[in-house]
Amino acid sequence: MVRVIVAVLLVIVLLALVQQPAAQEKEPGARGEGCLGCHKGIETINQKMAAAWGADKKCEICHQGQPSAASELEAHAGLIANPGDLRVIDQTCGKCHSDYGEILRVKVQGIDDHVGRVMRSLMATAAGEIAGTRYLWNTQETRSAIHGVRAVLDMDHEQPEGAVALLTELPPASNSDADSLLRGACLRCHLWTEDKTTPGVFRPAGCSACHVLYGETGLSQSGDPAMPKDKPGHPLRHEITTRIPDTQCLLCHNDGGTRIGLSYVGLAVTDSRLGRTTSETDETSLYGARLMHVKPDVHYRRGIGCIDCHDSIDLHGDGNVYSHQEYQVGIRCESCHGSSSKKPTFRTERGDALANVAMTDGKPYLRTKVFEEEHRIPVVYLSDTDSSRPAGIWHKGHLRLECYTCHSLNVPQCYVCHMTRDDGRVSPVDWATGIGEGQLPRSSAGMWSGSALYQAWDNPILGIGRRDRISPFMPGGQAILDRLSSGGEKIVSNHVFKTSAGLYGFSMNPVQPHNISAESRTCPSCHSNKKTLGLGSDFADLKRLGLSLNFSPDSFVNEEGGRIQDSGHEGVRPFNGEELAGLLRTDSCIVCHKEPMEMFPSRFTPGSLKEGDRSHEEAIKKSFQAEKE
Repeated sequence: MVRVIVAVLLVIVLLALVQQPAAQEKEPGARGEGCLGCHKGIETINQKMAAAWGADKKCEICHQGQPSAASELEAHAGLIANPGDLRVIDQTCGKCHSDYGEILRVKVQGIDDHVGRVMRSLMATAAGEIAGTRYLWNTQETRSAIHGVRAVLDMDHEQPEGAVALLTELPPASNSDADSLLRGACLRCHLWTEDKTTPGVFRPAGCSACHVLYGETGLSQSGDPAMPKDKPGHPLRHEITTRIPDTQCLLCHNDGGTRIGLSYVGLAVTDSRLGRTTSETDETSLYGARLMHVKPDVHYRRGIGCIDCHDSIDLHGDGNVYSHQEYQVGIRCESCHGSSSKKPTFRTERGDALANVAMTDGKPYLRTKVFEEEHRIPVVYLSDTDSSRPAGIWHKGHLRLECYTCHSLNVPQCYVCHMTRDDGRVSPVDWATGIGEGQLPRSSAGMWSGSALYQAWDNPILGIGRRDRISPFMPGGQAILDRLSSGGEKIVSNHVFKTSAGLYGFSMNPVQPHNISAESRTCPSCHSNKKTLGLGSDFADLKRLGLSLNFSPDSFVNEEGGRIQDSGHEGVRPFNGEELAGLLRTDSCIVCHKEPMEMFPSRFTPGSLKEGDRSHEEAIKKSFQAEKE
């Protein structure tokens, strides 16, 4: 009897094994529904894509894999988890959004070749960050870009101002301290790498870095039942969007560099050895740093987002390989607001029309791209016949000012960063190589650590920017280097770099601070402030800190106009001796002319002090004579 039972069971098992392939043929995929059998409830990736070629059903077009397989393991063979990764872009986004598009059966070029432009953009190459660091650390002689995180060629073989024909790949960490620093620490944010481990800055690589939204916790809120809801490192939902909120931009534009993202939303870094110049106590911890709340940009306060000003070319590039962001970005204050002498064009400096600006009843309005709200645009320009024009404001010397020179009251300032390279350890991620599809983390020689001497949220230093206009400047890359051998012995101590120009590798860089205020700086804050003019405030004695430097970290120039600190940017400089003398002379005028709008001293009535009045002439002579003595 036992033998009979065993024989019957064996027959049943054999029949089941024989019939299984037939069942698979009849019902391919889990539950017979392909990918959606397991991922039922997942969001449609994008309505336009769904309407154009059925993206809501044809998951394999972007993700590949094996949708007809019966098991998860088989279905995920060859899967592309992030189709936006630049490593696979020719198989995914490039099928539609490049000049080799296949799905829509169209050829796209120029402005529509998004993939071609993005691959050459600064967000992909990190060329500006690399060039600035290597120049200041005397690893290359030019401020122009030589290297990127990947080798890349210019798209149209024509180079406008600030562009280069090609970039070669960044040398290995063993090549120099600068290359080691870039690979092991600095290059955490570019489109060739994701970061799904750092709290507060979870983000994917490539196109998805902007167009697939992540939350601060990195947790999924998707309707996809197969997506874990308690494991960080996932997007909020399975959606691609062009309505990109400021929070997404801040995943990269937070600490480091110009910190313009933080400034825009009203945050400033506080971490430093000597404290900070503010009485603010309302602190928070975001993006891996301690932050304090400051006054946000006026545009942000009114609901205007980053993408409302920065168009596709600003962000994706135009196919040229630029050395620094000021050449790629085309939006200007004057584009929307005009100036004292010119009407607004509602076009970028390149001539591209702002698609979200329109005229209603003869008045300009901006329509926000995320919330679709309309905002009236205030225009500065006044006709030459307008008697309400405040003549003092339009003094010829002020026509040389960038708008934000007066309307940015404070900027973040990070002085003296003490960097230590430990050759006995390795950085866990080579950030130039990055992490992404088929690319696991690789280590980089040397572990880096650093601490800032002083953080400030204060009036910026002024100098001459790229457009030969007076611009705000902020410190960038004031590095002091220590180096430890593989055995822990200190082989370099308190080293200060000098650039090929013979200047200290401390850097002062021009900046559009992105914390615009409707109020403006006062006259004394510029004309009576030595720090503002680049002459320094002596807030820190570097010699007492063990550094062989005889200048204050906020000194850009000496009183004779001799430059002290260098800059990683081309065509920028501090005030020269003649300009400094002129600016300081006007300090005498401010004794009477206290406010920017005052055309006459407060103790006189209009008309009581005539041009050529002897007493006024004598006062001017005395002030000049006192200055000479």
